[in-house]
Parts: sequence; C-alpha cells; structure tokens
Amino acid sequence: MDPQQRLLLETAAGALADAGGGPGGSAVGVYVGCMYQEYVDVQVAAQGRVLPQAVVGSGLSFMALSSVGRCRTFDAAADGYGRGEGVAVMLLRPLGLVSEGGSMPVMMAGSAVNQDGRSSALTAPNGPAQSALVRAALASAAASADNVACVSVHGTGTPLGDPIEVGALRQALDPAAGAPPLALVSSKACCGHTEGAAGLTGLLLTAAALREGARPPVAHLRALNPYVATALSGATSGGTFAHLPRQAGAHKI
Repeated sequence: MDPQQRLLLETAAGALADAGGGPGGSAVGVYVGCMYQEYVDVQVAAQGRVLPQAVVGSGLSFMALSSVGRCRTFDAAADGYGRGEGVAVMLLRPLGLVSEGGSMPVMMAGSAVNQDGRSSALTAPNGPAQSALVRAALASAAASADNVACVSVHGTGTPLGDPIEVGALRQALDPAAGAPPLALVSSKACCGHTEGAAGLTGLLLTAAALREGARPPVAHLRALNPYVATALSGATSGGTFAHLPRQAGAHKI
C-alpha cells in the first residue's frame, strides 16, 4: 500500500473515532462535502486529501517557491511559499444526526465557491472575485459580516497575493466602527503549503481556534508587509495568542 493511502486511511479512522462513531452499519461518502447533505442516503461524509504530485512521484517548481522554504504570510520578506506535507480529514454530519452528548466541535453554517475570472495576469489573484466569494458564503450561512471574528486565510506568503487577499476580505467583511478587529490566521505559516490538503488544513485550524476560543499566532511574522498593513484596516494579525469569539471563516484559493 502506498504510504500516503495508509496515512489517509489511518487519519480517517482516527477522525471517526474522535467523533464517537465508526463506519460499520452506516453509509459513508468519501470526498462528499456539506453541499451534498440533502441526499438522504449520505449519512456521514469523510473528506480527505493527499498530494497527487507525491503519488505520481514527480513535481516541478513554477517559480512560486520561497528561497528559505517557509511561508512567511503577511511578512515584508515573504518571497513565495514553502511546500509542506500533511494528511487532513474532517468528518461532516447533518445536524439532525448528532446525538445528544455526542462530539461536535464546530458547526459548518455555510459554504461557497467561485472562480477567479479575468485578472491582470494568469497567476494574479482577482480581489473583487474573492470579495464576491466571501459575500456568497455569508449569504449561504445567513450570517452577518459583523459576526465574523476570525478568518483562516489562503496566505501563501507572496508579495502580490497576500495584500490582494487581505484587501478583498476587508471589502467583504469591513467591521463596523467600534467593532472588535477581524483576526486573520494562517495554517501555511505553521505547516507550509500542503497543496492538495491545504484547504482542509486551513479549515481544521479554524475549527481548532473556535474550539479553544483563541486566535493562534502567525508564525514567521517579523515585519508586516507595508501593502498588507495598508489593506489591514479593521483587521489584525499578530504573533501572540488572543481571545477569539465563537464565529469564524476559512478563505482558500
């Protein structure tokens, strides 16, 4: 068995055990997410990702890798992303199937997907498209932007991408005057860019932050990128733990 397949199966089994259940006697959907919960026969959804480049035994650099091998999200010295390895599994259950006293660390209120559309270059992010995505996710969750206290960002640590993403989040989630600042966190700063598993890794960081009620620090952040600082109006990202209220989001590209 490929080691990645073994790690994914072991992690999926661990997620089921952590949730207080098992696959025996129930319908299990692999790679089935929250948007398919309306199908009655899908009782439990186990999502997992592995790195396809490692499976086929090859990969290439497309001039986006950091010279120091680290994702320095929001930092003035950021020069690309550092690749990481990871296995991530999240167990999704319809709210009606969560037994009394069962484990449910967080509730997924809504989700949305969008595409970049036309931007200044093939690899340049599209800020307005990202803002539209966040607004669509808020509508899906029937949530107000004022209630979102924290966002787990894509945050690869690129001089262009980080400021555009932060600016897009500010446009969509601009806090009202006097409201607590929006906290931004990054899984890539901790784990590197796990590529195929990066989306779930960021979502799990969001879930962990909500469960612990604390915003984790952004690793490797020494001096804030001045362009990010300009876009951070009404938001904050620091190198220390901070108290976090109970509603957050994950933004992944």
